[in-house]
Amino acid sequence: MSPNILSALDASRLRAATWLLHGCLILSVLIGGAAMLLPIHSVFPGVLAFSATAIGYWAVRTGYKLYRLIVGQSAVAQAIALTAALSGTGWQIDAHMLFYVALAALVGLVDIRAILGAAGTVVLHHLSMGIFLPYLVFPSVNLLENIERVLF
Repeated sequence: MSPNILSALDASRLRAATWLLHGCLILSVLIGGAAMLLPIHSVFPGVLAFSATAIGYWAVRTGYKLYRLIVGQSAVAQAIALTAALSGTGWQIDAHMLFYVALAALVGLVDIRAILGAAGTVVLHHLSMGIFLPYLVFPSVNLLENIERVLF
């Protein structure tokens, strides 16, 4: 590829990462508020969401070589935090839609490592939480049912 195409691609990736992080910041505020007002009544989801967003901004601002991978993880962290914040409500299962939205939005980064890394984090999160803290991920706490959900 010519240098002009590469610089345009890099500029596009940086712009996508910045917009993703702006969205993460907005979500962090909403997640933090929801977690404090809803049944979970915990600061953990908000802290997770804000921390992941801050690390993403740091990676982009410093020009860290793997910033796209970190931004992908920041986006998935929002979905993890939202699902935890909504545990104990009828909206918990619906919060999982944010995982799909986050993965789809990562296409703008044009980086297969960021997309596959985020998808791997989603699988690892659901498998580990489905076993150890199922109420933060699924409406049921039946181990076999939760593992079947993850494998599906």
